[in-house]
Amino acid sequence: MLDAVLELEPRFVFVLMVLGNRRSLAPLRRHPAVVAGRVEFRSPVPVTEVASALNDCDLGVMFLPPRFLNNVYALPNKFFEAVQARLGIVIGESQEMVGFVRDYGLGIIVTGWEASDLAAAINRLSTEEIVAMKTAASLAASDLSTRGEGPKFLSHVGA
Repeated sequence: MLDAVLELEPRFVFVLMVLGNRRSLAPLRRHPAVVAGRVEFRSPVPVTEVASALNDCDLGVMFLPPRFLNNVYALPNKFFEAVQARLGIVIGESQEMVGFVRDYGLGIIVTGWEASDLAAAINRLSTEEIVAMKTAASLAASDLSTRGEGPKFLSHVGA
């Protein structure tokens, strides 16, 4: 994702909220996109505050190339936090997220797994498209919350 940041138009700023200490984050902070000032770091917040802490952003990016089996079947908490923050969603062709993005019109699905594929897809977005994605996230937020998904999960596990 950071490699893609180097190819994004200047209208985009990449925001990261990551856990770690100075030593573990040092390689991240040396990345050319960070050095170039294209990345904003935000202090981590408790999980209950993530959505409100990111609500001023426009897009949530969950771009997980299928290098590992976990990535192939990923449906990360970040995805749902981004919806609760009312962000448009940008994903790769991650099979567990694709259905939600398509069914709710939450965002875009990038074809290809290269940084250039991600950057090109984001660069093509118009302001109107981003606003529409954010509106779709707002409309889907209740369905894709604990209130909406919790009972479905419990019924699947027989609880």
